[in-house]
Amino acid sequence: MLVVDNQEFPCLFSHSKREEWGVAVLSGHSEGRRSYLFEDGEERTLGTAGVDLLRKVERPNQEQQATWAHLLSLLAKRRGRREPHEIAVAAAVERQLTRFQQKYAQGFTGKSWTAEKNGARARNAREALVPQVQARLSPKRVADMITKQNISQVWLEAAELLRESGLVVGAFPEPEAHGQRQLAQAIVDLLYGHESYERRFDRWVSACSAVMGDAPSWQTATALPALLSPVEHVYVDPTSFRKQLGVLGRPSAMGGRPSGSAYLRCLAAAQSLANLLAARGAIARDLLDVHDFVRITAVSSKAEAAE
Repeated sequence: MLVVDNQEFPCLFSHSKREEWGVAVLSGHSEGRRSYLFEDGEERTLGTAGVDLLRKVERPNQEQQATWAHLLSLLAKRRGRREPHEIAVAAAVERQLTRFQQKYAQGFTGKSWTAEKNGARARNAREALVPQVQARLSPKRVADMITKQNISQVWLEAAELLRESGLVVGAFPEPEAHGQRQLAQAIVDLLYGHESYERRFDRWVSACSAVMGDAPSWQTATALPALLSPVEHVYVDPTSFRKQLGVLGRPSAMGGRPSGSAYLRCLAAAQSLANLLAARGAIARDLLDVHDFVRITAVSSKAEAAE
């Protein structure tokens, strides 16, 4: 049985050999198969070979964005009768979207959003640094540094990029050589390891704590993966995300020390929010957009109730 996948960033796809099908969104998945709802109204289940022929639409035009929102809306309607808590969540997200649209009428692609500089640290970092992070910490380049027994360089590159991003919160001292190697190994594991992301995240936080003498902030702990893979990972501002978890009916304690389990809850919340917004026609470009949306629009449950 195929299950609807609500935990991936909403992406738009096209089939490299079936242009007449139009664009598509992921509608479900099971072991070895994925289902896609296409613009022509057909839902098609593809195996590995078929999925390999799909290409992500990197820059959807206005017509494709409208189709994207329509397809996601159709998927949302399939669920039928919603539970009371789902209705409450939808209403809360609608209020957030209203706040957003009052200031950014053209949404995530409008000039008022993309060109804003004040307070838009995540978006500014994306434009300036995502290509650099992806180039300087690419799998091939990291592997080359390890092969040349220069793993410390991984940390030096990462530290420079983090400082330039403006996303780091808290002290960021320069460790000795042994500490640099320890942090570099933790970064390689975090970005490219094979164990669960929760365990890799916890090891990264532990390495920072051991070398730096204190746990990193949530912002520092989550910035690098978000800059490397902004569609797959989210940059976490704990104050805003505590509010957003409450809005989505997922209240959860987020301690001052980052943890893998709490991060995954934030990631799931961001992905869920991205899908809810896309179904309403507000399509974020990535989870850095979602982070800034949360920062701008999320309010406490008491403030929400007062509206």
